Amino acid sequence: MRLSRVCALAILAVGCIAIGSPVQAQDVQIGVRNGVVVSTLRGDLFYPGLEFEGGQVRTTHQAGIQVAGALAVSLSDRVAVQAELQYAQKGAALRGTWSQETCGGPLVDCIIPSLDGTYRASYVQLPILLAWRQPLGHGLSLRLLAGPSFDLVVDTQIVTGTLSESALPENALSPMSRETLGAVAGVEVQYDVTAAGALVLGARYHPGITGIDMLNVDSTVRSRAYGIRLGYSFRL
Repeated sequence: MRLSRVCALAILAVGCIAIGSPVQAQDVQIGVRNGVVVSTLRGDLFYPGLEFEGGQVRTTHQAGIQVAGALAVSLSDRVAVQAELQYAQKGAALRGTWSQETCGGPLVDCIIPSLDGTYRASYVQLPILLAWRQPLGHGLSLRLLAGPSFDLVVDTQIVTGTLSESALPENALSPMSRETLGAVAGVEVQYDVTAAGALVLGARYHPGITGIDMLNVDSTVRSRAYGIRLGYSFRL
């Protein structure tokens, strides 16, 4: 079954829960979550034609933004199902060194060309999470969330400082398939500002479960991201 169909079934399931659950209006919450995400890619990026040292490009963490909307439907006083639709900027910093020196002439020192740039990928993500809430008193509560995330890569871009993009292979780091499955585990602290609204501060870990095959590169990579988000929720 294609991931898009699984995503559609997940949306349908959440809708059925929202319509069929015997909850009152105050048990349905909507909100926004904005924050910063730090991500990297797991897996080696190979460029045999460019003869990088060791045949691969190394990756380190890259920062981006995350914007999300959330809908939570209570199943009990402590448990809720939460669906989110979010846009996230992910990627990785790229580092690579050629295995051979390049010499410009007899009076010019030989240099070892290197790659120093950034791979940016924009995602639209649909996490379907089970949330458990523990009241702490004085309007504070702790929420633990976990569940799958259906992710779609909508755009990719390479920005380089020491090597022009045209020097990389054609369609470098462009995904062959843009659908991927991830997992989400997070914690949130909620503070009730009014009877109907609350401030939310949360942290997330979002690893990729399925890999993404890259065009013209003998590699399969998975994203791994950490996020900090601040938002507001209110009851319908």
